[in-house]
Amino acid sequence: APRRFNKLAVPKALQAALPYKSKPKLDAPSAAKKPRKGSLKALRAVVAEPEERAAAKLMQQVHTMYNERERKRKRSMEVRRAAHAKKAAREEGEKAAATKQVRKKRYVKQGLEEKKRSRGGAGGDADD
Repeated sequence: APRRFNKLAVPKALQAALPYKSKPKLDAPSAAKKPRKGSLKALRAVVAEPEERAAAKLMQQVHTMYNERERKRKRSMEVRRAAHAKKAAREEGEKAAATKQVRKKRYVKQGLEEKKRSRGGAGGDADD
């Protein structure tokens, strides 16, 4: 359970001497509580004029159209990005395979050269 502390008792004489900023506020506990949703709306009734309603309706339609366009654009971008990633992965695979093939040929050639050198070069080193 959270710890509870007693309120700090500040003597009235000291309160009178304190600047306003430092005085203990009475409404501090109520400020800590969250205001209930809808309480402000219940207190005031807003009646929109016909022009305001028409403007609000128009703005809502504009926002709806914009959001729909954005959704379509994001979806098409996602499809394009997926296709690009697939293509890049395929190209990377092909590149890796080609590199592997080149390396393999080089190592085979290098091995043959070393084998030839070790057979023919051993007698040549002994002569020197």
